[in-house]
Amino acid sequence: MTVAPPTGWKQHFGADVMLFEAPGGVGRIRVHMRAPLEPLSAVIARVVAGEVDRWIVDETSAVVTSEGEYGAFSRVSTRANSVGSVRFVGTIFADDTCVTLEGRATRASAESMIESVTRELLLRFTLALGVRRRRFVYAPPAGWDAVPHGLVTSWYPAGFPDDRAQLVVYPAEPTYSDGRLELEQLLTSERDRGAEVQGEICADVIEATGGLVGQSWAFVLRGPEPGVLVRRELVSFARAPYRYALKLDSAGGEPQEHHRATMLAVAASVTAIPTPGQQRIGAPHARGGISAVQHWAE
Repeated sequence: MTVAPPTGWKQHFGADVMLFEAPGGVGRIRVHMRAPLEPLSAVIARVVAGEVDRWIVDETSAVVTSEGEYGAFSRVSTRANSVGSVRFVGTIFADDTCVTLEGRATRASAESMIESVTRELLLRFTLALGVRRRRFVYAPPAGWDAVPHGLVTSWYPAGFPDDRAQLVVYPAEPTYSDGRLELEQLLTSERDRGAEVQGEICADVIEATGGLVGQSWAFVLRGPEPGVLVRRELVSFARAPYRYALKLDSAGGEPQEHHRATMLAVAASVTAIPTPGQQRIGAPHARGGISAVQHWAE
């Protein structure tokens, strides 16, 4: 992990912490490295707690760093001993850790400068994690409950287990192959456990609103247990260097149109992982609103 402050700033180093002091002591930026992956609200609480009595997140913007990593930039109003101040908290969400940058001006006249430098350091911060299995952005299914396991997230409808359905979102896989490999691997694993496809496999082309184009397949699986049927929908998008896959299982052999509509809505919201060099900070969400960019950390 690397980041360097502007010329003329003093640097102090500790265990997984760096402190940058602005010239003239008008402000400082504290960098916390390798912090646990937490909801953004918990990240902000951790970096300001102990120094202030109260705080409120005024606004938050979604961030993509110069490396293509996801993050957030927040303006936080704080109060300590009846004295108000503003903190600028930048966060980068990695796979199982996060990095936070907390900027604070000691003089009101330096507030704009501290905000600008904190934003710039956030955008240029280097994790050097490269192309790897990683989470991607999509709109979570409304009303469904998430059960994360590593980089995989399984979603269940509110009526589960009576309503036996499961939507699985897999991490983006570094590969140059298209979705047919995903289907073949899935079918092979099902045959290995004694299941078989009943009837035909229906294939279609699917396009996400962000421009990803892929394929979807729907078929019925008869399990090794007598009378057990599962309706399976598989969606796969491919855009080098990643492949994106989602799977919906519903009990019984008949299509569950409301679940299928949910699956297709989630699939349509899938956004390709940004390529390096496309750094940006999005429009702010007022009063702590957080975009879907950070939903896996919530």
